[in-house]
Amino acid sequence: MIIFSRHIATGLLAGLLLWPAPAAGTGHWEESQVKVALLHHFAQFTDWPPMAIPPGKSPFVLGILGRDPFGEEVSLLAGRRIKGRPVEVRRIYDIEQIFDCQLLFIAPCRRHPLEKILSLLKGRPVLTVSDSEGFAGRGGMIALVPEGGRIRFDINLGAVRRSGLTLSAQLLDLATIVGNDDQGEMP
Repeated sequence: MIIFSRHIATGLLAGLLLWPAPAAGTGHWEESQVKVALLHHFAQFTDWPPMAIPPGKSPFVLGILGRDPFGEEVSLLAGRRIKGRPVEVRRIYDIEQIFDCQLLFIAPCRRHPLEKILSLLKGRPVLTVSDSEGFAGRGGMIALVPEGGRIRFDINLGAVRRSGLTLSAQLLDLATIVGNDDQGEMP
């Protein structure tokens, strides 16, 4: 069971209310539902440089690399739009596919160590999110952190800035900004 932290403020909660109701009879959101909703909202509160989203009617690509922690909950994104484009969820098996994503959720993966993935994406306009321990401190952009039955998130602002992405002040106000990223730069 997930209870929303005070870190999840009015705007984010209002958006979550548009998601399907919690599991029948439980009265609470499952952790995977909350994480999928957060991914959607992170994307809504992020601006990409013009060249990062192909022109035309191409989809907004949300990639999942590694063991998919969402299961059927990711279907909550069906029919949704991000930045005016339909959301396309891709499970990534070939490391080269990470460059086609606008948002990449990085789950634990034996074939592709986290450090290698973050090194390949360094400076590229791909919003990286994970629930791996210490993710933001290791150079990832947004870390989902379970804490006392709640989920909060850390943001590595240095990594975000080097990628050319811009996060809204609303999102930054809800986050814990980590002190250092992998280059020792203070946010």
